[in-house]
Amino acid sequence: DFVARTTWADIPERVREHARLVLLDTFGVMLAGSRRPEVAALVHAFGSESASGATVYASGWRRHDPRTAALLNGIAGRAIELC
Repeated sequence: DFVARTTWADIPERVREHARLVLLDTFGVMLAGSRRPEVAALVHAFGSESASGATVYASGWRRHDPRTAALLNGIAGRAIELC
């Protein structure tokens, strides 16, 4: 209920700015990780399921079902982060 009723304006500016930086950093790490040979091979192995669903942020920005896209994006995000 709290989350559903909270608006963007209710969130302090400092928290919004930090969230923006974390989001951009995470996206950048996913894009960089997607270029790792092992991640690119995995993305290629899964192919592209459909034109709808969710985006896999790898070379070519493929569309896939949300579960597979989350898996592949998560692997790409972890491929270089903290390694």
